[in-house]
Amino acid sequence: TGNFHSQAESRKDHLDTLNQFMQLHRIKAFAEVVIADNFDSGLSHFLQSVSIGPIKPNLALFGWSSAPERSNSFFRSIQTARLLNMSTVLVWDGGLPDRNIRKKKRIDIWWRGKQNGSLMVILAYLISLNNEWSGSQIRILRIVKSDDLHDIAYNELKNLIDFARIRATVEIICSPKDFHSILHEKSSDAQLIFLGFDIPTHIAIENFQNGTTKLLQGLPTTLLVSSTGEADLLS
Repeated sequence: TGNFHSQAESRKDHLDTLNQFMQLHRIKAFAEVVIADNFDSGLSHFLQSVSIGPIKPNLALFGWSSAPERSNSFFRSIQTARLLNMSTVLVWDGGLPDRNIRKKKRIDIWWRGKQNGSLMVILAYLISLNNEWSGSQIRILRIVKSDDLHDIAYNELKNLIDFARIRATVEIICSPKDFHSILHEKSSDAQLIFLGFDIPTHIAIENFQNGTTKLLQGLPTTLLVSSTGEADLLS
């Protein structure tokens, strides 16, 4: 944060630190450091200009912010990413699985439609290709209002994942309980959870942030996904 000319040398130091961190942890990524008057302005400029040659990123990943005083700027950055045609992932940090525990990892995807669902399944599959997540079980869960819809919902999802050639199990839930109770009952023992979300309007930001924070408390690491819809399992 600050003036570019006065922070130019510091920028090089920060860039070196980032590159050393990635090399140490064997992370394949490109590092960049932006100098700006404040964090939110810098992030906006970064989202607009970041690219690898002619290739522009189509997904932005943010850490979840529970701070009420940050709600407006936090969601303005998310809205900026959407205006730049980027899908968005918000990370609720519930920690990483214990490496010393060798049990099979499970990734739970809560399905509410293809708009966000397709990207969630694709991301879960990509994570399962990582060495530490190899062999993970991917489970897709969907809630229906009545038992009459159980078989229809199951067959729709099963046909979709079969077409996409992704190994996953499907579970359809019919329950009078609220979503908060069902989510915690079914997924508290997962190692990773995917939930879809719609970017809230300005007037709904505070309610969305507070409600989502309460929903996620006590859960393992959860990725909240809002897709532009370009990712499609059927394409």
